[in-house]
Amino acid sequence: YQAHDHANGNRVFSYTGGMAIWYLPFFLLAHLFVKLFGLFAPNGLSPPYQIMMLTSVLVYFSIGLFVLRRLLLRFFDDGVVALVLLILVWGTNLFHYICVDSTHAHVYLAVGYIFLLKWTAEWHESPQRGKAIMIGLMIGLLTISRPTHIMSALIPLLYGISSLSSVGEKFRLVASKWSHLVLLVLGVFVMGALQMTYWKIATGSFIYFCQPEQGFDFLKPHIFEGLFSYRKGWLLYTPIMAFAILGLFMRSPVLKPWRMAIFVLLVVQIYLIFSWRIWWYASSYG
Repeated sequence: YQAHDHANGNRVFSYTGGMAIWYLPFFLLAHLFVKLFGLFAPNGLSPPYQIMMLTSVLVYFSIGLFVLRRLLLRFFDDGVVALVLLILVWGTNLFHYICVDSTHAHVYLAVGYIFLLKWTAEWHESPQRGKAIMIGLMIGLLTISRPTHIMSALIPLLYGISSLSSVGEKFRLVASKWSHLVLLVLGVFVMGALQMTYWKIATGSFIYFCQPEQGFDFLKPHIFEGLFSYRKGWLLYTPIMAFAILGLFMRSPVLKPWRMAIFVLLVVQIYLIFSWRIWWYASSYG
């Protein structure tokens, strides 16, 4: 299931392995329980494993929500932050992916982006090598969870850029902290190397397109259908996000360092997601 036959005779997973890293602590807890008590089969599929996988979603999302609240409280009052968090949970597809398709990648990716936003802001305020490494590791983890999320690198790359003069300021900051950039890239590589090692073992190649039966059609993206159709329209089924898009154009000092990064990432991701030939994929409405 979710694997295909390679020409060398191996079965190769059709998804990259980042989710296994997210699952790992909870898998190990379930495996320890099964081994200690011997009440269930130690096969990765018996009830303790299933329960811990579902628990992982709630734990990760609770941590992510707490971190997001702390980040937003730096810019907004508690009432505004509470409303935003309510909208995030009840007004978007996160509700579906917490309650129904709980072990899909979506909630984990959302939590990863929350930490990436936090560490990006903190590094720019007070550059530290540890933060640079964490940014790199998270970009790498997001990428091997779903490869299109290599574009998450746009967040630290474009953060703080709001004019031509700010480009120079950003370049000088990064140049003065070049060792941090090396550590960031190393963090990305460490995560990427895990996936490339698996591909090398399974296929004989470090780089492999793991969904050969599908692919992108970059010349015919289904952007209108993906945003507005009843089949899968994001803004049709999650209309509150239209306000988030409009908010990008507000003249707010809080938004200034974030605007370019979020806008470019949004445009690129919409193009990539709806260039996928099966553009209506995933289980939620939008």
